[in-house]
Amino acid sequence: MTVKFVLFLMSVLVLASSHKGGRKPDQVIELFRHGARSPNGNYEVWPDLREGQLTSEGMREHYQLGKTLSEKYSYLIETGYNLNDFYAISNDVQRCIESGLVHLTGVFRGKSSTLTGTNSPQESYQQKLIEQIDKLIPSSEKDRGDIVPIQIDVVDSTSKLIFRGNEPQNCPNLGAWGTENLYNYEAQMAWSTFLSTIEKANAKLPNYQQIYDIGSLVLSYDAIIAAIFDKRAAPGGIKDKALIKELELVFAYYIYHLEQSQEIQRHLSSFNTLDVVLREMANFREGKNPKKMVFLSGHDKNLYSVLAAFGVINKDCLLENYDSFIKVGRPQHAQCYYPYFASNLVFEFYNDPTNPYVQFYYNDVLIPLCDGKESCDYHDFVKFVKHATGNLNGLAEYNQKCTDNPYVVAQELERSKSNKEEMDQEKEKEREVEIEIEREREMDREKERNRQNEIEMKKEMDRERDQAQEQEYTEDPKLHEGQRGGDEPDSGSELENQDRPHHQGGDENQKDPEDKENENTLKEKDQNLHVKNPTPNTEQNDKTIKAVIKSEGNKNLISLVVICIVAVGSILVFLRVFLNRRKNYMPIGEPEAASLEIA
Repeated sequence: MTVKFVLFLMSVLVLASSHKGGRKPDQVIELFRHGARSPNGNYEVWPDLREGQLTSEGMREHYQLGKTLSEKYSYLIETGYNLNDFYAISNDVQRCIESGLVHLTGVFRGKSSTLTGTNSPQESYQQKLIEQIDKLIPSSEKDRGDIVPIQIDVVDSTSKLIFRGNEPQNCPNLGAWGTENLYNYEAQMAWSTFLSTIEKANAKLPNYQQIYDIGSLVLSYDAIIAAIFDKRAAPGGIKDKALIKELELVFAYYIYHLEQSQEIQRHLSSFNTLDVVLREMANFREGKNPKKMVFLSGHDKNLYSVLAAFGVINKDCLLENYDSFIKVGRPQHAQCYYPYFASNLVFEFYNDPTNPYVQFYYNDVLIPLCDGKESCDYHDFVKFVKHATGNLNGLAEYNQKCTDNPYVVAQELERSKSNKEEMDQEKEKEREVEIEIEREREMDREKERNRQNEIEMKKEMDRERDQAQEQEYTEDPKLHEGQRGGDEPDSGSELENQDRPHHQGGDENQKDPEDKENENTLKEKDQNLHVKNPTPNTEQNDKTIKAVIKSEGNKNLISLVVICIVAVGSILVFLRVFLNRRKNYMPIGEPEAASLEIA
């Protein structure tokens, strides 16, 4: 199997694809590169073709690619070709126009067409092209039917930016940034990385095609790949597939480095092409001249600009692919490669009334967009594209950024990017603070829940203890009476205590034996209560202790009063006896004093 055949299969093979919920796309927008051509530049001249002319092989590629689209989207083209449902536009370069005509012939062959020779000036030209490719395709292909006339608009001065918006003559600053990239340190360092590949190629290339800088690299690789696709001998007789792949990776890296490495380059070079995509989708959704299929016939760099803006291709994946191919013989990132001849990008628009979405394909491989989603919500897709194109506010801002001082524009973008990063960092800090506050609040709520649980548990334990005490009081009535007596002694108990005999001259703290017995009984009951309830209710226990203390205090007070009364009575008796004796010996003349003493 030749390298040419492998590359062709990668560009035209159509695989069965699964659509979300079984739904088929309502609109298809295709951007494709022209087919195989003769080399550009003066490094290699083919005597039978002009420079950059579409070859018969290039026509065959696009006819086959159109046929595969016809099979995949047959439900969209079943009504035949008409200008109301289908729209095609091409760059004004001859190979793009021819590729577009052949491409659409492959799509609509055998279908009806509303165009005739009188209103389709391209029909005769189209017929001549098909006569050429009919010699290359199988005879069975002719059984599909007759060729139907189609029409492709060619860009003019107002629409040329669709395909030429990435060229320095239309956006001067792109040229200034490209020159800046060409001579920067990174470009020089990369050259040393690729030096082994360049030396291997130079060992086979003739002197006039030696690779000594980036410009000569581009021209030499272009001559090699053009020859391989058209099944011709490559310069220097190079047939080594590995060397050709290495040169492709080096070429892809430097095209990206020169034209896409600065973010502002990616914004401006893809803006006009992607603006057409968004406009056609919006028209379809709003019912404003909606098209079922839109075809854009352009160049490799039109595709490359979109892939770079979307991040499908970037400097890191290109370097990693080169390193991986050198070490293990295959690229690490399958979709990070330069668009070959007849490559295409397809935007499928699913116009669901409530949930519209978009899917994006690179050479019929589904590429995730919108944060890695295979199906990108339509509104998210619009935001994604606007972000990829720098949120440019129309053609006026594009022209301004293309013509203003390139270094000022780049610095403004850098400042804007820096400000955005600072804002993102501030937002991230705010989110962290909010998360921390919420975490503290949750901890407080958890503490409150635990506190409430503890209160409920304590209440439950108190209820259980109260029930146990109530049961204990029920089983022992005396304990119940003692508890009540301790709380509030009645008047009968006080009178009884007052009537009890007390010993004169005894210790004021000495208690009646009956009082001691009652006190010992209370203590014994209290001890029994503590043994049965090792964790008593604190509040209830305090009340019990206070009642006992109060009862004992009342008893001591009564005893003290009785003792005082007895003592006063004894003193009075003693005085009476003493005075009576003195009266018997009192001298005359002192009666008043005696009377006073008695009184």
